[in-house]
Amino acid sequence: MSNITIRPMEPEDWNAVSEIYLEGIATEHATFQTTCPPYTAWDAFHIKECRLVILDGGELGEIEYENFNAAAVTLTVEGVNIHPGSAKNKMKNAILLANQFISLLPAAEAPAHTEGYEGFYHVTDLAGNESQVVLHAIIRDHDLEKFNARKAFVQQLVDYLNARWGQGTFRLEMRDSYYNMKEKILPHFHLIERAENAFRANGVEPQCVPIRGGTDGARLSYMGLPCPNLSTGGYNFHGRKEMITVEAMEAMVNVLESIVRNA
Repeated sequence: MSNITIRPMEPEDWNAVSEIYLEGIATEHATFQTTCPPYTAWDAFHIKECRLVILDGGELGEIEYENFNAAAVTLTVEGVNIHPGSAKNKMKNAILLANQFISLLPAAEAPAHTEGYEGFYHVTDLAGNESQVVLHAIIRDHDLEKFNARKAFVQQLVDYLNARWGQGTFRLEMRDSYYNMKEKILPHFHLIERAENAFRANGVEPQCVPIRGGTDGARLSYMGLPCPNLSTGGYNFHGRKEMITVEAMEAMVNVLESIVRNA
């Protein structure tokens, strides 16, 4: 789970902030300067108010045993390409047909508009031309019933579009990627309780949060090894500035040692 923390900027944040400053120089979108100043110079010429930093990442103390059910979608759209000068009532532009499919997906059920346990449809890639387009998308939902309903809805869209534009215009391939490990963890909930006790024993308040993504723990759980996730205290996962503090790693070493000692 990704958490956003906003706090006042401190001098020790300058190393990270200066990297963003350098990006602004490189793009020429944020400053007319050509070099990044030292903190003392920057501090002297900027107002003290509204200096904030945002931390994005997994908070120390998180325990995760719920993740998305996931499916991958590959949609191939076959068009009919004819010279534009003689295309009336003959051309089927695969790009525009693919756009029709996208437009029929619920606009509010996309990653940019969902959080917590809310599922979504997400178009990840589209490539092709008037003759053929290949579209890739993913389907996500924590609830298995809703997950299956989402897959059925995609199939209904394809059936509808094929009925409108001719059978074989849209070819759908859909496969499950992984499932919510909650089903495999709940029968072994002592694992969660043991982790919570270990966090508290080391001065960290545990919190159980759903993962808005997948995890190796889900695959391991369905292979017979119940495997909830424990926090690392890292930030900015999968981003250019992914990082973790030494203090968080030290805290997690203590937590893991407590779990082993009390196993």
